[in-house]
Parts: sequence; C-alpha cells; structure tokens
Amino acid sequence: MVGGLVALLLIAASVGSAAGLHAEAGMTGAVGLSRNWDTMLYARGRVVAKNNDWYDVSLVPIFIYKPSPAVEFTGGSYFTSFDYGGGSGTAVYRPFVAVAPRLNRAKFGLSARSRFERFFITEGFRDFNRFRQRVRIQGSGDWGPHASVEFFFTAEGYTSTRYSAGIVRKLRGRHSVEVAYFYESSKLVDGGLRHMIQTIFHFNFKGLAPD
Repeated sequence: MVGGLVALLLIAASVGSAAGLHAEAGMTGAVGLSRNWDTMLYARGRVVAKNNDWYDVSLVPIFIYKPSPAVEFTGGSYFTSFDYGGGSGTAVYRPFVAVAPRLNRAKFGLSARSRFERFFITEGFRDFNRFRQRVRIQGSGDWGPHASVEFFFTAEGYTSTRYSAGIVRKLRGRHSVEVAYFYESSKLVDGGLRHMIQTIFHFNFKGLAPD
C-alpha cells in the first residue's frame, strides 16, 4: 500500500514537471458541537513548485450538519488571497453550500457531493457562480485509499474536470493525514493542465458531541 502511494507520487511529479507541478499543504480542525453538528476550520496554501510561487492562501470556516450517516450538509466561506498573475494577492470571498449523500459499507464508503459557490472578487474580475459535482470512493481501515472525479460548471457551462487519487492514514484518536494527487484539465482563461500534490492533516475533536 505504501509502495503504491510512493509510486503514484513519483509518477505525478515526473508528469507534472512538464506541465507545471503544484503543491498544496493544508490542515483541518473539526470540533463536535452536538450529535448532529460540527464546526471546522480549514487552512491551506498552494504553490507552484518550479518557482516557489504561493498563489492561493485560504482560511475556511465551515459548519457541518449530519442528520444521519447517509447524508451531510455543509456551509461556509473561503477567505482567500489569490494571485491571478499580477504579482500581488487579490482578496476573494467564496461562500458555499453543499450536500453529500453517502453509502457506507464495511470495506468502503461512496459519496456524491454537490456544491454551489459564489465568488466575490474585490478587483479586476467579475463576480461569478460555480457549481461542482463530485463522486468519491474511499476504503476503510487504518490505510484508506480513495479516488474521485469532480466536474465544474459556471453560467457559461462546463469548465473543467478534476481526477484525484490518494490515501488517508488514520492517526491516534480521530486524527488522520491525507496524501493525494489530482490532475485537472480546464477551459478557464488561465486554464490548461494542472498537477497538484496535496498533504492535508485532519484533526477531529469530540468537543460537545456525545459520541
């Protein structure tokens, strides 16, 4: 399992070096509010590996409502400093709502997330809406491989597809670390091919939740 993950990352790096390899470092911290409600803070930074250019730094507060194990509702907003190529960060505010029905089995889980986002860009670009539809499968156990495909749409129609694969390693308690790679082909103005290696630490605390 570990060898397969290393091979995946080596392939991603060799392919990405030709088209522009990106890297993402992130962390989530979730705290239970009740049996059905959680709150989460997500922080991430994205960088172009070739020139160490940090172009996306985000802080994302999120509220999560889980009425049952079969569905999850989320809402929150990205607060982002994004470099569109001018050399300085532009403030972008991206509130969103999402629903993710889930199918849980002994050896794997399957989810289909639908997310609606509104981009408020402070300067240089028009505000716009975006819709995302993702299907993801993940294995259970201490090492949980996962794979997903996600489609992106704006008012002008389809814009891109993102393919992702990786592994989640459970740590002590409810915590985990995720290492993944995604490939995205885009029709946006700044589009083309994007190869991203991600490392995300997930910290989950019981808080006020009874279980």
